[in-house]
Amino acid sequence: MSRTVLQVTLRNKFNHLSPLGVRHLTPGKKTLYYINKECFATPMPDPALTTQNHQPQKKTAILKWVGKLKQPKVFIPLSIFLIIYIALNIWVYFSGTIGSWGRLDKAPPAPTAPPTPTHRPPITPKPLPSGRQEYTLSHSSTVKGPKPLKVIVDPLTPDSNQTQTFTVTIKNDSPVTSAKVNVITDNKKVTYALTLISGTAQDGTWQGSWKLQDTYIYDYFLQFDFQSTTGNYIEGLRFRQTPKL
Repeated sequence: MSRTVLQVTLRNKFNHLSPLGVRHLTPGKKTLYYINKECFATPMPDPALTTQNHQPQKKTAILKWVGKLKQPKVFIPLSIFLIIYIALNIWVYFSGTIGSWGRLDKAPPAPTAPPTPTHRPPITPKPLPSGRQEYTLSHSSTVKGPKPLKVIVDPLTPDSNQTQTFTVTIKNDSPVTSAKVNVITDNKKVTYALTLISGTAQDGTWQGSWKLQDTYIYDYFLQFDFQSTTGNYIEGLRFRQTPKL
């Protein structure tokens, strides 16, 4: 609180004025005291107190905050956090830059060209017998593996929605472990497994049924794939073949 300096004057009967505390007394005379009206002028603030009271409170708050930051329990964790934060930002920045450079350096993959259709000269398909066809096969002594002796294809020239049945008699010096037929047509090769329907695996009849999934104007080949522990047999009956250009 600021201090106020009051100027008080003393007026005696002889109208003499003097500051309070200095008395001009006349012996045997009554002295009257008055407070001059100038004493109620604006108080004079203490310069030291004025300077202190007008210091910005904001500056004081900042200094307190900085003081707290200097404490080890605050300064050390904050420093570690800032180091990690800056390192992560640098890593993210350069990762994105390197990734962008990598994408710029590499040319985009060329679009995959559609497959070129096989050029086939116009031909008149080789005539084939219709209906059930039976074929008897013979083999030389040098042929190894399971040997087909008789093949029945019913029908040989099926329609697109017609089931074709393939039956074959196989004989071998050891049991047949697998019997399949690869049906090769104009644009496809489809493999079908055969099932033993009579006899034994060493001398028996195998059969399978399917519907042709393609045309057979240019190519028509029934390829046998018979497996055994003593050898394999991969041959077949070719009915049509694309002529060489």
